[in-house]
Amino acid sequence: MIIALHGGLSEEMIFGLGGGFITAVLFFIFIHYRVYKSEYYNEEYVYFSSARKVSIYLGFLFVNFCVAYIIFFVFMLVFGGITHYYIKNF
Repeated sequence: MIIALHGGLSEEMIFGLGGGFITAVLFFIFIHYRVYKSEYYNEEYVYFSSARKVSIYLGFLFVNFCVAYIIFFVFMLVFGGITHYYIKNF
């Protein structure tokens, strides 16, 4: 990795952060869409009380944030390594 002497972020870090963020956002969109289209959500979830729906959704968000946090850092390193390779060789 290149060290930025001007005090800012290097190109690898910028591309890595952007790629990790985009991947985490796409993960959230994909998971919410799959749950929204699932049979459980459309048939059984509608009969729960409001308090139970809120607690289930908050649990769902908590688990998704934990997974998205891991996905963000893994893909940040992956995209950072890929851009480092291309910046160094081209």
